[in-house]
Amino acid sequence: MDVKSLLQKNRDEIREDETRKQQALTQFREWLDKHPFIIKCRKDDAYLLHFLRTKKYSMDDVFKIFEAHHLFRAHRPEWFETTSPQRIETIRTIAKTGASYMLRKRADDGSLIFVVNFERFTPDKFSVVDGFNFVYNTVAAYMADEDNQLLGCTFIMNYYNCPLKNLMSFSVRDSAEFAASANKCAGRYKKYILVGLPAAANAMLNAAKTVMTEKQRNRLLLIKDHEELAQHIDKSCLTEILGGTENESEVIEEFLKIVEDKYDKITETNDIEVDMKKAAACRDLEESIGSFRTLEID
Repeated sequence: MDVKSLLQKNRDEIREDETRKQQALTQFREWLDKHPFIIKCRKDDAYLLHFLRTKKYSMDDVFKIFEAHHLFRAHRPEWFETTSPQRIETIRTIAKTGASYMLRKRADDGSLIFVVNFERFTPDKFSVVDGFNFVYNTVAAYMADEDNQLLGCTFIMNYYNCPLKNLMSFSVRDSAEFAASANKCAGRYKKYILVGLPAAANAMLNAAKTVMTEKQRNRLLLIKDHEELAQHIDKSCLTEILGGTENESEVIEEFLKIVEDKYDKITETNDIEVDMKKAAACRDLEESIGSFRTLEID
């Protein structure tokens, strides 16, 4: 795999060069300085570039997802909280039990590979909030890196041998809300691979599909087992539980080191201030303007 060539290919896809990057960052910060309800947030290059790259420098789309993301953070702070000792320990425990982690090798397209093993995500140990918090904060740790922002991430949701009680700890509503939240988060997500999804989970999958964009649904791949998974992701990338050859303990150790190295930056991301009253007023105004425009068209 020639990572350098893949990086350039992805830069070309989003039409990124140094001039455009600097102009967009300047415009982004000017917009933030005048923002009516995002009072405080990160404004460093790495953070803003993540949103710019997600929306391929289409500034209107960048501003929309940035607003939506910070409103979502203000609405669901428990999904992002990182400062309590209990939260930090839960993140470590989820990884050490092998319930979820990032693989250390990349897919053929250069993307990272993030794994959730639902067989090990037991409801007596971990809550739904624990799961969502883990995904958001650990993926964010990796996305602090410029190469990862460009090359993106593939998700493997491994339901193979998952007990029914583990599956049922996630409601239909949880599934829909988590799927909808992907539209409010920065990231170039290449594929969502679901392995061995049982029939009992069809309602959750259908609920998730209703809130996905067409592009997201097209990136959704349902496969029956690990043998079929190996047709899409090389076995040399996968851990033993996924039918691969990678030593899981070593993968988890490296994963935790990267997350802990980036933890201060994740915590800094959560230091935001959003004026929800002003946000509601802005939404009401936008809806009114939209209604007037509809009347004018009619």
